[in-house]
Amino acid sequence: WNTSFKGGAHKLLLRNLQHDWKEQKLSSHPNYSNHVAILQSSGYGKSRTAHEMSGLIFTIPINVRSSEDNSGGAYPPPDASLADVFAGIDSRVSAKQWDYYYLVLFSFIFYGVEKRIKYLVKENAFSITASGERERREQFASQWKAHLEDRTARDSLYKDIACVVRSSFLLRHLLSESHSKYSSGCGGTAISIRR
Repeated sequence: WNTSFKGGAHKLLLRNLQHDWKEQKLSSHPNYSNHVAILQSSGYGKSRTAHEMSGLIFTIPINVRSSEDNSGGAYPPPDASLADVFAGIDSRVSAKQWDYYYLVLFSFIFYGVEKRIKYLVKENAFSITASGERERREQFASQWKAHLEDRTARDSLYKDIACVVRSSFLLRHLLSESHSKYSSGCGGTAISIRR
């Protein structure tokens, strides 16, 4: 990951995702979610390609690989706190409860990321100088990517989110509660805005 990325696979991946999204919106089932699976053996560049693409479009990267899998030299390292939260639901719950768990989980992730971005913008950590809309989006995406490349920043964000998720499920503070109550058990702050 410390060498220059060669080729244009990241741009091709983005074009394919954008094409599929446009096609899906025009289809007879426009409300289906847009996702893609990237399948290949270990070490062929799946994560690196997605990482490079994140400099072109805003991305929330989450590596849910088990920490045990990392012992064999797999890279990048897992986001252990969120991986634990993703795996934290009891396997005996109903399909509807699974759906609800993940809906709430992703709402917390999006909320936490939004708070972090607002903090970074307020602190002038992001500087958007490009004039064109596409260039501005890419500049923002690139700066967010750089922020998350700082492992301390990324870990603190994901640990804060995981803490809020754990306490909210233990105490049944879900979407019906105000965001100010999401902090129960997390040191008195809602999603932390630390860098």
